Amino acid sequence: MSREYDVLDIARYIVNECNTKGVIISNLKLQKLLYFVQGYMFALTGHRCFPEKIEAWDYGPVCPNVYHEFKRYGAMNIPPIKKYLEVSFDAQDNISWDKVQYDPYMIDSDTRKIIDAIIDNFAHLSATRLVDITHNQLPWHETYYSHPSERNVVIDEQLIKNYFESLANG
Repeated sequence: MSREYDVLDIARYIVNECNTKGVIISNLKLQKLLYFVQGYMFALTGHRCFPEKIEAWDYGPVCPNVYHEFKRYGAMNIPPIKKYLEVSFDAQDNISWDKVQYDPYMIDSDTRKIIDAIIDNFAHLSATRLVDITHNQLPWHETYYSHPSERNVVIDEQLIKNYFESLANG
């Protein structure tokens, strides 16, 4: 189970599962759930779920490209995703757009089980509560406060891995 996924695919899965379960999923809440997915995936499998970096923003950990994908919803619920645009470039940097049908089974069942457990354990909490939790966790806290003049600093992946492994083994 060492397959990595595009963080947007993981985000779409979370959004759709939350909507299926009747749980409000704002962009802010989505960001915190992605951070927990990455951390607990490290703790439970030894591997990351997605290669994209997580940054320490004012309101906690954020995956920038996911933030920008869903920022149009503001603090409102992100609706279910049935189709999305996939952008690709060829060798000459020509761009093409394809409308892709969302498929939850593109993510393997073991990974879906971990994501589902995170949704079940954290998604019912308010976005504000999730911000508070992440602000009190070492990866965000250490990264954010050790760079006082910088914003949106990447949280070291090893810091996330070590922290969540210690939680899981504690």
